[in-house]
Amino acid sequence: MNRINHGGDVEPVQARKIREWNSLDTALYDHFEKKLDVAIEKYGRSRMQSEVAKLRSQLREVEEKCVDVSIEISHVTIGEFTLVRSFR
Repeated sequence: MNRINHGGDVEPVQARKIREWNSLDTALYDHFEKKLDVAIEKYGRSRMQSEVAKLRSQLREVEEKCVDVSIEISHVTIGEFTLVRSFR
């Protein structure tokens, strides 16, 4: 990790602190990623891929029927929050 959001360089001491601060997040992510992987293996990878493909297809159908692509979307970011507004 050598960059942060504003694009500036991160000093080695800062990078170490960031890794330390995020260690619990990383541990949680790793734990649940492994748990998901075990569940997928148990369910069957090819079966899961097939179900994901069906879901994506259904989502595309809903999007085509329900989303008005003529609406302009504006994203406004304030601090860590992003607000989404639509305009006609």
